[in-house]
Amino acid sequence: MITLEFSPDAENELPARLNAFSDLSTEHEIDLRYDFFSCRVSLSINEETFLGDSYVPLLDFTMSLSYMLHTLHDSGKGSITFTENSNEINFRKTGSTIHAADNSGCAANCTFDELVQTSRDFSFRALDYLFSRYPTLRNHPSLTALQESIRTFAN
Repeated sequence: MITLEFSPDAENELPARLNAFSDLSTEHEIDLRYDFFSCRVSLSINEETFLGDSYVPLLDFTMSLSYMLHTLHDSGKGSITFTENSNEINFRKTGSTIHAADNSGCAANCTFDELVQTSRDFSFRALDYLFSRYPTLRNHPSLTALQESIRTFAN
């Protein structure tokens, strides 16, 4: 079983120069990825905790998750790294089994389908949350591309 959750933190979502009514559709993608929407994210696979309520930028994590799924599907290997700390979670696909391991020694297995479903559900929940709070984000080109990237695993 995979658990992948986020806990919003309204105080850490936007840089001080902006508010909920700002037009975020024109912000640079890099700024949106790294300087916005910091929240707690937790990831556990079969009761092994890879992220335990770590503060990370939600969009960066969601984009990294999508990229990891695509590289894992295409090459059998993928990883998620963090700019906030030295954590790295590596994923290796053998048949339909995924082996996940991080640089602290945490390791667990799951199925590729379960990883895809959990990651997709997390990503859509994260985007739905952000779009409900910041409607202008719907018009940002990088988020449109992210939605399409996530949808490719819908079938």
